[in-house]
Amino acid sequence: MKGWIYKITYQDAKGGKNRFPGWCYIGQHRGTTIETRFNGHKNDAKKFVHSGSNREDGKFANLHEAMALARVENFIIEELEAYDIEDEFELINLLRSRETALIEEYDSIENGWNAVKAPQLARAKRSTDVTLAQIANKEGVVYNSLRHRVNNMQESVEEAVKHLKEYGDSPSIVYEYKRQRFDNIGQLSKSKLHNREGVDRKTLEVRIRKLKHSGKLKPEYNEERNENLFIIPDCVLRPARKHKEYSVTTPDGDMITGVIVDLHKTLLERFPEHVPKGYTTVQGRIKKSGWNIQQAFGFDYPPDLIEVKPLIEGQGYKWAVTKPSFNSQNSKPVVLESKKEIFSSQGEFARTYGLAEDLVSDHLSAGKTAEEILSYYKLTP
Repeated sequence: MKGWIYKITYQDAKGGKNRFPGWCYIGQHRGTTIETRFNGHKNDAKKFVHSGSNREDGKFANLHEAMALARVENFIIEELEAYDIEDEFELINLLRSRETALIEEYDSIENGWNAVKAPQLARAKRSTDVTLAQIANKEGVVYNSLRHRVNNMQESVEEAVKHLKEYGDSPSIVYEYKRQRFDNIGQLSKSKLHNREGVDRKTLEVRIRKLKHSGKLKPEYNEERNENLFIIPDCVLRPARKHKEYSVTTPDGDMITGVIVDLHKTLLERFPEHVPKGYTTVQGRIKKSGWNIQQAFGFDYPPDLIEVKPLIEGQGYKWAVTKPSFNSQNSKPVVLESKKEIFSSQGEFARTYGLAEDLVSDHLSAGKTAEEILSYYKLTP
């Protein structure tokens, strides 16, 4: 069995001054890697809720409080010693002995984040159990939970007691995929064997959260281990769906191909007078019936104005007031045949002749032409 002694120190992620020079935390771990143990520390720090006093923003606090106050990304873990010993209790004794020695060497109780020294040496499994039972009784925590965290999760007694006091006897969360166990989603996302498509951690978390909320993914509780096991289905690790690509012809005659987000960014920079500011507007238009990709990007007459395109471009008609913007929402145009003019909207036609827009709308809905409406109100074109 493998075991390690590790040191956690503060190191400003942005390269700034170390506010805690010489301060550290000494710990031991066996079984899995020290990175796994470090992730456990970080998760506990993220759950930590302090009372309001920042204790010099992390100094004179315990490890998880310090990490919560000074931000977990500013802490690093370092391997000090590594061992590979077949006998588990020999390894446990060695780790506890070396942990105590290094706590004293680094003075990490008085000038660090260790609260106490390592627990006493274990002589046999039975005596260890008795010791844990006594500790559980003294500290007021559940014995089975304490034993599980020490023996199965490879936490020190100090860490296990602290966790149970702060967060109660809540079960740990474990994930299983293809009969392999993972302490967190990050481990699963980094597994090249199981995550062959390279689906990122955030996507995996979102998919798992949706399955949990829908009731399709429920935990299997293991009382002996005090854990909730989630068995991950294959759909969680399916490759991310590729977005459809489109080809757009610009006003300059160039053809550009890509997904909507990339096309919008490029085309908005080159043609801000045509392209809607938000890519979701383009996306929404494509989903609507009657819109093509040219219209969606504002490079062609939108569906409401497409009927007047041949009049403008081939028969000498002109816009009566102003040419409408193709990158904004348009309403149905009004054609004044006698003057070969086109009003971009019913409202524009009504305002031009001083009419109420709702009345104009009623007349048009009844099938009247622009000339018939003007004649009804005795107005000249």
